[in-house]
Amino acid sequence: MRLTTGVQFFIHPIRSLEFIIVPILFRSLRIAEELSTSVLLRGIENYKNRTNIYPLKFTKTDFVYGLCTAIAVGTVSYLQFSNRVEFMF
Repeated sequence: MRLTTGVQFFIHPIRSLEFIIVPILFRSLRIAEELSTSVLLRGIENYKNRTNIYPLKFTKTDFVYGLCTAIAVGTVSYLQFSNRVEFMF
């Protein structure tokens, strides 16, 4: 532990690199282990089909909202890119 002083740190930078690299390696190892545990607990290896509590269906309401959105986007695009109407912006 003689290399912990500031002067020795700059005189022998290769020897004192151990005090920097080893904690970084152990911290990276711990983080990688925690991430792999988290991924496994979330079921990344589960090859079964996913299920839903409520059945997902495309209803008439979804169609109406989609149609209104398409009309709004089309209208704004037409007004923005047509040469007939010029905005003051």
